[in-house]
Amino acid sequence: MSYGDFLAEKGRLSILQALGAEFNGHLRDDLLQKAVDVRLVARSIDWIRTQLTVLHELGAVTLERDGSRMIAGITSTGRDHIERRRPLAGVAWPEDEG
Repeated sequence: MSYGDFLAEKGRLSILQALGAEFNGHLRDDLLQKAVDVRLVARSIDWIRTQLTVLHELGAVTLERDGSRMIAGITSTGRDHIERRRPLAGVAWPEDEG
């Protein structure tokens, strides 16, 4: 696996975890960018939007547009992954906590 693939898989996991931690399960792309910056490494907004598109294609998130911004919402498929019930191809598996 290339370093770019590794970052993409970890970034997608970080996005799902950030969405899963929200009360309503939704966040704007700019807030997801900050979450990825803290959890992984600084990435551009275009990179975040690309990962959101991949997650949407996997059925892990819903996407809505608000002007130029994207708003993502976690789906039951995305929750199943972060809660370690069912893996998603192309998304890093959550590590043991503690």
